[in-house]
Amino acid sequence: AATYRSVSVESSLPDQLLVLADDLLPRLFSNLFRNAIQHNDSDSPKVRVTAERTEEMIRVRIADNGPGIPSDEQSTLFERGDNTGSSHGLGLYLVHTVAERYGGTVELSETGPDGSTFAVELPRAKQDAADEDGLAEDDYIEDDRAEADWVGDNPSVTLRS
Repeated sequence: AATYRSVSVESSLPDQLLVLADDLLPRLFSNLFRNAIQHNDSDSPKVRVTAERTEEMIRVRIADNGPGIPSDEQSTLFERGDNTGSSHGLGLYLVHTVAERYGGTVELSETGPDGSTFAVELPRAKQDAADEDGLAEDDYIEDDRAEADWVGDNPSVTLRS
């Protein structure tokens, strides 16, 4: 039987975070989000998503309050794993590969007993390219608070008002 688990999710995202991408981009973030929840053994698990933009890049951080990543796993975190003897396999390898495909990067920017933070940098899309694709201001993500329920390998996110 599946085990239900509530996770507090906070986000702070500026308007108009535009990157040009295909259907692999949601998988990149889904994988990081899934890891932040699945490997979090805190009594009150939390995930915080923040983003900022520079002239050329969008930087998204996904932070959790889990146990951190052991130092002996950090150097091979984004390598293709075999799921034996470690808690990572193809997930972070694919995150790294997809980020590079878009001309971006992913890194473990912080880790310790109070949690881990992964940072993804992706090139910004030019506004005129987004206008050609018909994106409206309503299509952008704004600051929200959400609650995620975790059932097996399937997250369910509910926004709170």
